[in-house]
Amino acid sequence: MKSPEHTRFAFADAVPLAAVCEAFNRGFSDYKYGVQFDETQMERFLERSGVLRENSAVMLARGEHGWHGAGLALMGLDEHCHAWCSGLAVVPELRNRGHARTLIEMIQQKASERGAVSMQLEVLVHNAPALHLYRRLGYTARRDLLFWRATPETLAPSPAAGDLAAANAADFLGTLYRWQTEPPAWQRTQRSVERYLSDLWGYVMQINGKPVGYVACLPTAPNEPGKPRVRLMAMGVHPDGERAALADRLIASLRAHLPDTTISIINEPETSLFAPALVANGFDEVDRQIEMWLDLSDYPRNS
Repeated sequence: MKSPEHTRFAFADAVPLAAVCEAFNRGFSDYKYGVQFDETQMERFLERSGVLRENSAVMLARGEHGWHGAGLALMGLDEHCHAWCSGLAVVPELRNRGHARTLIEMIQQKASERGAVSMQLEVLVHNAPALHLYRRLGYTARRDLLFWRATPETLAPSPAAGDLAAANAADFLGTLYRWQTEPPAWQRTQRSVERYLSDLWGYVMQINGKPVGYVACLPTAPNEPGKPRVRLMAMGVHPDGERAALADRLIASLRAHLPDTTISIINEPETSLFAPALVANGFDEVDRQIEMWLDLSDYPRNS
């Protein structure tokens, strides 16, 4: 068991990036959706997640060859002082010792000092230890966020399908987000999606020459050669139309346009306008998270 003198905590800008990578890679090594990053990939990941190292906490543990990364809590903060935890992990051998609580309390305090009034995060429904921790800290569940996936094998011809035309996502994202009916998860806000702008595929759906739907997709690395994948990052339909029918037509059209592609969506609200359209067009729910929020009003703030 590591004694206190063999662990220490710091904000991530005060430690080498290599220690941040090690804490992330080892901390998430046994997670269901764990990924591994080198330093270049980590920098890109933090930038695209809206995370600054100065706002994020790291735990270091002393080993035979010095200090190494052993846990971290990543905190994002936007220009409107909305704060979110985009990742919390401790290496397996040091769990259940209160370290995760220390890490997240560090970023909660930092968020409050930076002017945030709340902190949000997501937790997989089957992650009982994390759910227990967040509830003890005072987080409350706000809504369920679903992961959806459609594979080429589930594609069936749909009478709703129409033509999609390629479009520059930079030209329509503002309109798309004005058309949305409920707040997106933090990973899919307009600001978050704009960080991927150079890589996005954009499409417009028109009726009688007028745009009635937009979708922005992010191509992702295929699991197998020759089997393309995209992640659906944002979608919206015109508020003046029959929205449910337009949503169905947009998803059917996207599937018809990309028949050989696996399409995934993460963190789509369970009550989304698009949920029935996804089911109708061959998408399966593959996982879900609980979006949780913490009121930071009791945290001391900088004067």
